[in-house]
Amino acid sequence: MNKNIIFAILFVTASVLFALPVCGQDALTTTWTREGYFTDEFGNFLSVTYSDLEGYEGWMVGCILGEEMYGDLVEEVGDTLYGDLVPDYEEGEFIVTVCEEGEDGLLLITESGDTFHFVPWEIEEASISVTVNTEGMGSYLLADGESTEWADDGFPFSSSVFNLNEPEIHTFFAQPWEGCSFIKWTKDGMDYSYDPQITVEMNESADFVAVFDWGLPVEEEGINYLVLVNKLNPLPDDWEDKLETVHMTNSLGDDVEVEKFAYEAYLRLK
Repeated sequence: MNKNIIFAILFVTASVLFALPVCGQDALTTTWTREGYFTDEFGNFLSVTYSDLEGYEGWMVGCILGEEMYGDLVEEVGDTLYGDLVPDYEEGEFIVTVCEEGEDGLLLITESGDTFHFVPWEIEEASISVTVNTEGMGSYLLADGESTEWADDGFPFSSSVFNLNEPEIHTFFAQPWEGCSFIKWTKDGMDYSYDPQITVEMNESADFVAVFDWGLPVEEEGINYLVLVNKLNPLPDDWEDKLETVHMTNSLGDDVEVEKFAYEAYLRLK
């Protein structure tokens, strides 16, 4: 994947540790302000962004160091950002401290003592800018073109930025976390697709969001009502036998037969 085109980080539930800062600063309560995207002379990348998602507010640190990618919520400790960038559901740990350096740079120090000096990433001006993010507990897979050969061996993303000077095609597959469900894709705030897999021709600037929610799909008489019927989620062969209907009178006074679950949902929304 061309790192000059896309910078992606994994957004995950935070499981953070507390420690004293190691950048030679006093451990005073301060408000962190330096955010954005950064790079170093070796082609490594660092992002520091603030998440205002309810229940997961805080600073998100993501980085690409060589072929390794990390990302998680971290704690503000003194005048540093500190935490483990390996999510709970993955093995191992990668504990880092991030400090301000110079007028606009950042210093990343690993627990093993490795240091990385970052400066603001000058993203070349592009005619097409596309972001792909998530809302709720989930992530997505990414592939070039219309293929399903997922990038980075199926590494899950939650935030991607594409800065392009000519159109490209990419495919995304939304994956809810355990205990959650995929709801829909939106484009510029409008419903775009209820299929978890979408192929997007990026020929104009846009913001795509994969929306997830807590709770598993509701099973009513063997039919999954929260999954759009498609080639990945076909109706059961005996769906007509499982379908339950009711009679109602519509606004014209006609007696009509409707699906029971949909009618009950309609009544709750009235």
